[in-house]
Amino acid sequence: FTIDDLLAEGGKVLWRFTSQATHTGPLMNIPPTGKRATVTGMVLFRVANDKIAEVWVNFDTLGIV
Repeated sequence: FTIDDLLAEGGKVLWRFTSQATHTGPLMNIPPTGKRATVTGMVLFRVANDKIAEVWVNFDTLGIV
């Protein structure tokens, strides 16, 4: 994972990332291809009482290259 942005305001933290991996095992019924893939996404954390209270994750599966 690469941290592209890390922002905090109030009780929320946003992490925007890029991830790279090699397809070495089955993924959603697709057999391994050995190809490299890159995916981007964002994770939003809500913090309360110094702990993560909620997490929302969004990543671009259609844009995997």
